[in-house]
Amino acid sequence: MAKSIQITVNGSPKTVVALRWLPVGDTLTANSSATNYYLNAWERFKNRNGYVIERRNVATGTIERSITILPDTVALGNCARSTTMGFESEVCDLLYGALYDVIDSSPGTINGQTIEIQAANAQERPQRYSLTALGAEMSFKASRLAGLGWIDSTAVENSNYDYRIREAGTTNADTATRSHQLRILAAIVGQQAPAAPLATFGDKKVTLKWRWRNLATTQLAFQKAYSNYHVEKSTTSSTAGFSRVTTKPIFSFSDLTDSLYFNTTLDTNGVTRFFRIVGRTPFDEEVNSGVVSGMGKATPLKLYPRIDSSSISTTNQAYFRWVFPSDTIIANANSLIKGFVVRRTTDLANFSIISGTSLLSVSNRQFSLSNVTTSGYYVVTAVSTSNDSLNSIPVFLETIDETPPQVPTGLTATWQAATKGVKLTWVANSEVDLLGYKLFRSNLADEEPTLIADSLVNVTTFIDTLVKLDNPRAYYSILAIDKRYNHSALSPKISIRKPDQRPPARPLFKGFSISNRTIQLDWISSISTDVATYKLSRKTKNTVASPTLLKSWPKASSPQTYADTALNVGIYTYYVQAIDSTNNMSTDSIDVELLSVAVGKPRLDIFTSKADTIFKQIELRWTYDVANVVEFEILKAEGASSQLSSWKITDGSTRSIYDDNVATGKTYRYSIRALFKDGMNSNWKEISVVLQ
Repeated sequence: MAKSIQITVNGSPKTVVALRWLPVGDTLTANSSATNYYLNAWERFKNRNGYVIERRNVATGTIERSITILPDTVALGNCARSTTMGFESEVCDLLYGALYDVIDSSPGTINGQTIEIQAANAQERPQRYSLTALGAEMSFKASRLAGLGWIDSTAVENSNYDYRIREAGTTNADTATRSHQLRILAAIVGQQAPAAPLATFGDKKVTLKWRWRNLATTQLAFQKAYSNYHVEKSTTSSTAGFSRVTTKPIFSFSDLTDSLYFNTTLDTNGVTRFFRIVGRTPFDEEVNSGVVSGMGKATPLKLYPRIDSSSISTTNQAYFRWVFPSDTIIANANSLIKGFVVRRTTDLANFSIISGTSLLSVSNRQFSLSNVTTSGYYVVTAVSTSNDSLNSIPVFLETIDETPPQVPTGLTATWQAATKGVKLTWVANSEVDLLGYKLFRSNLADEEPTLIADSLVNVTTFIDTLVKLDNPRAYYSILAIDKRYNHSALSPKISIRKPDQRPPARPLFKGFSISNRTIQLDWISSISTDVATYKLSRKTKNTVASPTLLKSWPKASSPQTYADTALNVGIYTYYVQAIDSTNNMSTDSIDVELLSVAVGKPRLDIFTSKADTIFKQIELRWTYDVANVVEFEILKAEGASSQLSSWKITDGSTRSIYDDNVATGKTYRYSIRALFKDGMNSNWKEISVVLQ
């Protein structure tokens, strides 16, 4: 990787190009396993010739600079043996040990993880490669000493360069496969600051959490913005007041998470402290995050009062007495609280204070309440010096209540066309212990009402979708129920006229006749008394079109017969339907009584025969001059009473046929009909022949 960074030369800032690299496995000679890949990568370190870096000016195409980079073994070794460089010397120790086969017999610890090379082990070289990558990433200074990094301080701002890195000592044939080329515009590149950490403050402690990469993307570990982090804290928000909490940087050993955590202690609770993280890039640049602040807080008090006595008198006065741990097991518990509060609720959800605006004294252990008219739940709350609230287990005090709720008022009913039901509304009762309402319905004014819904209704509106439409009216009433299950009386009945949604009874066909392409239809009118009109429709068989309306009549002048004239030959379906005054129609067409009538084809009447005793055959002839005949079907039977069966089928142009399968002295019967393109057929015409 490469980056433009800024360094200070002779006291002045200067833009330079920084490069870092690592050898990788040779995919041309190694097999595809990860182990062999890393082994081949490690063998690259055995090449003590170093690396050649060439810089080419893209504008001129000339190579402006070529330099060989070698490990500085002396400086790297001195750095590894340093006792003053802290983490920097640990990184040098990793690189020096990995590159030059120095094995420390005792393992080291970095970021809480044990680091040790297993000598004479099959994983030794892969381990050395991994540790080399880790060390080079932790410190750009150390990676430069190891011959794995370089700074080009002669780059000119806003110039476009190509850099190529290759192994020194390789042949030209190897250059293409053992080199890397990148293009870079030498310019100052701003570093995005890390996001401010999330801080969770506890009892003299804080936990910081921040993201070091985004697992939702396809980023790999070496593509993260920062290679490690430091944590800093301050007693003020001033930049100058921050100091480092960590002497060694923090980094992730795993790519399975995108977050880092750090825990540290606080000197005291209740005082604001400020924290930030410092991101350290692979090129040793450091960028501060935003600041988070907070204060430690003591562990909440966990001492609960307990109500050991409660009652309610016949004069509606409630009494409570409770105990607290100071009375039982913790002698100094009174010093941890400011006082007590008594609360009340009817639903175990919304407690309200009934003991007044001031806290009951720390030494108080009892409370009474007058004019209690409803049952409810009560708790005693201890308020700690840090304003924590600790509630007792609720107790329930039940009052004597035999007073029913008031009869509900304002009941109204309206028809809802969308839901085909009746919407009921009423005025809410004012009782504080109201439980709900029950609704009743009857179909007649003097009929006993029945319950509409089994469950209580706890709102002031209800839609009755079970109302029947058989009779014109419905009657409704309502009652209220309190939490003691006292019932009010039923409200006065109200009535609503139901809309007519009942279709009339359908008319019925009773007969028909056919003559000269005319169909005469006869039917029986609907028995319903609210019929307003009738309509008659017709549909041709095997068509997808809607039925054709033939005629519509008002009930007063409605006939019970109709002649459909000038019909083409075909099959027709007829529908007669009744419509009432509210536009309800008798049963849909798919269910209404219907009549299918086939109008016949012209008759086939000329069918003759001739018996030839010499050749022992019978000739059949017929005449039928009608268009669209597809074929003729002929049946045959031997004997005067035998069953006719299929014999021959001829095309539509044939008008004669011979039967050679006959015997002298026998009688034969033949029947013929014409078949048409539309699937219809003519009548059958039969003749009888005796062969003498």
